[in-house]
Amino acid sequence: IPYSSYSSFTVSYLSVFVFFFFLMIRRPPRSTLSSSSAASDVYKRQEYGGTDCRMEGAEEYENGQVTCAYTDDGAGMVYYPSGKAAAVVSVASPYQKRFYFYANDRDNTMIAAFDERMVGFAMEWKKGKADKKLILTTDGGKIVDAGGYIRQHWKWDQSRKNPGEILREALVMKLNREIKLTYEKIDKVEVQFSCEAFTHVLDVGLKVKRPGPSYLSQASTILSGPERGKKVLNPDRIKEIQAQGEAEALAKSQKISARTTRVSNQEILGVIEGHTEYFEEYKKRHKKP
Repeated sequence: IPYSSYSSFTVSYLSVFVFFFFLMIRRPPRSTLSSSSAASDVYKRQEYGGTDCRMEGAEEYENGQVTCAYTDDGAGMVYYPSGKAAAVVSVASPYQKRFYFYANDRDNTMIAAFDERMVGFAMEWKKGKADKKLILTTDGGKIVDAGGYIRQHWKWDQSRKNPGEILREALVMKLNREIKLTYEKIDKVEVQFSCEAFTHVLDVGLKVKRPGPSYLSQASTILSGPERGKKVLNPDRIKEIQAQGEAEALAKSQKISARTTRVSNQEILGVIEGHTEYFEEYKKRHKKP
């Protein structure tokens, strides 16, 4: 190939590469952002699919990058000003979520992840290295230092042999400059993301039952006679809960895969599907022998 032709080909190739590179790193379209009429300094509180989320501050960073985007069922992403993902939320059930958190480094390193059973980990990421870690399994939890030594461990069932000691005080971990995790107990865990004028808090604690009233919450109690103290259930409420359960079961059976969620945003869907595979492998590695 003549040098002049080779040079022209190289320039054309590089031009195409640069063009597609910038397409890949562009910020997500504004249409993915959940609507809000609140001013940038107004405190906002929303509930996405049963997961409590609190947002404070602007919808865009100073450079125009959107701060977060959610779908109607509660799946979504929180972004750094760089456009990289800071947090990804996927839907496991109508009342349970999976959470993934990332550092704002070149590799977008995963620094925390929790599934719907609160199986997962969180680590403090300092200067490109893992420091203190919190590891949670179905059996219990442990705190590990930067050297890999277990500093504290516990089993959820304290009646078992060698149960360890469950945390008595809140554990606060600064995962990176923007992300802070506060663990009080398994069903009370918050992750706060703060960057520029934007703050976002996610309740990632264990959710073991559907939110809202149950059978007994709307039952009456017999106050006299031989059946005193007995609960009398409301028939209409029983039918309502049964109908809700049947509808949820039908919706689940119609899904192509039990691990996927009905998400229209292709960017969010792609990330969720990739990390569903990651978590399946994670659970296999941490499964009890």
